Amino acid sequence: MDQDIDALVEASQNGVNKTAEQSLWRTVLNLREWYFVARGAGDDAEPVIGALEGKSALLVFTDEERAAMFAKRRNMRASDARGSARDAGSMEGMVLTMDVPDALAYCEDLANAGVEWALFNNGGYSFQCSLIDLKGKAAQYKGR
Repeated sequence: MDQDIDALVEASQNGVNKTAEQSLWRTVLNLREWYFVARGAGDDAEPVIGALEGKSALLVFTDEERAAMFAKRRNMRASDARGSARDAGSMEGMVLTMDVPDALAYCEDLANAGVEWALFNNGGYSFQCSLIDLKGKAAQYKGR
């Protein structure tokens, strides 16, 4: 599925390919789950909120492996910043999972709290959407 999403992201970046953008959102909104990198631990863990163009952004991943790799890189950077030794076990980050309907409700709560963006699959195949627009996309593409 990841390769399909990556191919759709690539195709949708071509400004004239509206069909690919629609297919991307249809695919992403009809996944069973979305994945998030955790900030905090245990019951206090929450998805990481980062920044996109100077505005707050929820980091969302379409697959667990991508989220886990991002979490590991994030922990490695934090370890480097502290100047501490890298213990392979401590570099693994926690990944949170939400089914898409719950994730959409969470995104709506975040939008009401002032978070502006959802950044999906941070990296080479990333794409984004304002949290306000995400609700409309879900109404348009979910279940289709």
